[in-house]
Amino acid sequence: MAPDPDTAVKFFKKYKVYPIDHIADPEKQYYQAFGLGRGTPQQLFGLMNWIRGFQAAVIEGHGATYHNEDLGDGFQMPGVFVLYQGKIINSFIHRYPHDRPDYEEICQL
Repeated sequence: MAPDPDTAVKFFKKYKVYPIDHIADPEKQYYQAFGLGRGTPQQLFGLMNWIRGFQAAVIEGHGATYHNEDLGDGFQMPGVFVLYQGKIINSFIHRYPHDRPDYEEICQL
């Protein structure tokens, strides 16, 4: 959702997945098209999200990101989609932000 392309480039470089094709979607048009809505308080503020946030930020060393308008909507629910020849061939829509999809499995054809 970040409107500045450098925001995504920094992220991708940090996790060594650069160069990579990506789309900036500050208007959240793709999120809407893929059926991804905003999270409810029950989805966003449950105990498992706090535990997963601590695990990611502290234990795994990713650091904490505080709300920042330049990063987009912190209430937006995530999803993962594999596109091939203009069609969705696999997907994972998070029920909770703490869900951890198996990315390798999702990318299997």
